[in-house]
Amino acid sequence: MKMHTAKRGFTIVELVIVIAVIAILAAVLIPTFASLIKKANESVDIRLVREMNTILKADEAEKGKPAGVDAVRAILAENGIADFTPAMAEHAFAWDKEENVVVLINTTTQLGVFPKEYKDVPYEASWELLAGNVEISMEDLGATLDEAIANAKPGQTIVLTSDQTLNATDPIEFADIDLGGHKLTLTNGLPMNAHSSVTLSNGDVESSQITLPAGAELTLNEVDLVASGCAIYPLTASHVNITGGSIMADVPIGTSYSSGESRFVDVTITGTTMGSESDPCSVGIMLITSGDIVLTDCTIYATEKCVYNRAGNVTIKNSTMNYQPTEDYKAVHLDTNGSGYDTPGGLKSLMWGGGSSGANAPIVVGDFHGNHYSADANCVLENVTINSTNATYPDVYLSQEKCDFIDNNAKPNLPIDVMKTTLTCDSTIEWVVNASNYEDIKAIVGDCSDYFVSKGLSDYTKYGGFEYSGSGYGGTVFMYVDNVFVNGVEQAPGSTSASPVPAN
Repeated sequence: MKMHTAKRGFTIVELVIVIAVIAILAAVLIPTFASLIKKANESVDIRLVREMNTILKADEAEKGKPAGVDAVRAILAENGIADFTPAMAEHAFAWDKEENVVVLINTTTQLGVFPKEYKDVPYEASWELLAGNVEISMEDLGATLDEAIANAKPGQTIVLTSDQTLNATDPIEFADIDLGGHKLTLTNGLPMNAHSSVTLSNGDVESSQITLPAGAELTLNEVDLVASGCAIYPLTASHVNITGGSIMADVPIGTSYSSGESRFVDVTITGTTMGSESDPCSVGIMLITSGDIVLTDCTIYATEKCVYNRAGNVTIKNSTMNYQPTEDYKAVHLDTNGSGYDTPGGLKSLMWGGGSSGANAPIVVGDFHGNHYSADANCVLENVTINSTNATYPDVYLSQEKCDFIDNNAKPNLPIDVMKTTLTCDSTIEWVVNASNYEDIKAIVGDCSDYFVSKGLSDYTKYGGFEYSGSGYGGTVFMYVDNVFVNGVEQAPGSTSASPVPAN
């Protein structure tokens, strides 16, 4: 009979000893491996800095120093370096614009790493990051936020660690502030110079009106802004960029009509809510001069107008306009004496009045005066939902000026400006065009047919016809709705969304 002997396993003591040995080896080897990896990544970043500086010096010898950091990025991209992400997480690449040298910096210590002449040199104001920002707490830059902004250098993001109040009176050239989930109170708004740039991110902001001078730029990322009156007031050629968050104000974004101080304003908003069902805005966005508006994935609650754009381009995509009028249809009619009065209760002779007054509807687009801000008006709506608490309102009102300044002696002599309004939408959108016709103008200025024909505009009664504005604005202006496209098909003059009729 064959005997089987039992196999002996590891004892508890032996297993403990093995585990202990492994732990000791790991404790010794892992830091060594981590150090080797760190040195390897640092070598990669240093090697890339050498390569970038070789490219820049060669380009400088041929063309001179680059004009700015954007030009540096372009030069490097032309030579095969377009990714400025360092191998080490705590590294960043900065360009010293005075010396035209790329510097490897440690974002934790804010000190230079390479080239050797920059080693341990503090981050300089003349350095600009090729990518990203360097975060630094407010306390490391000053006792107050005002001091921190004054001491911050380009590329530094000021991180708040508590609620703060900004009392700035001197203009802010640039500021990038991460609110860190805290509240920022702006007692004087954001004083800025022309071409200043301010970015606020991740928190709550309570403010008086924020005025953007000509060419200035304001960026809000995931900010909940509360203001009274007009929250953001952009002037000529300024830029408003908003992503996420919300704005609670009577008018979140608005411009001035008088004195021509707001022209060609650029507004881009994504994923933002303006107003609320319980506290709607009066007007969501009001560019009553000229400007471009792009709204994507936005929601607006308003009682008078959700979007109000007198000229330029309006593009609204995947957004919802919640229209909550508090009175019957309010339209401004300007009679032949130039006086204005309200005509509630229906679609009367709808047109613009002075300043910001005018026909109410969820979206109002069109109308322009003479030589102040001449431009056509174009509105494109893609997958836009319009909810209205009053069925008598159209979704879109295509507005034109009528008889603003009456001069019975005015004739359509040159110079004459012709402004056109175009709407592109899908079949869910209802629109209305200013309810007037060429006969109204003919009675005032005489028969203009020859002029229109000479300009190739023989169909001068199309979509309601031309409107007349007298010489009070420096010239005679005729405005009309040029085209309405529904699902890509041009509609016949006089059609509405209730009975769309193809033009051909």
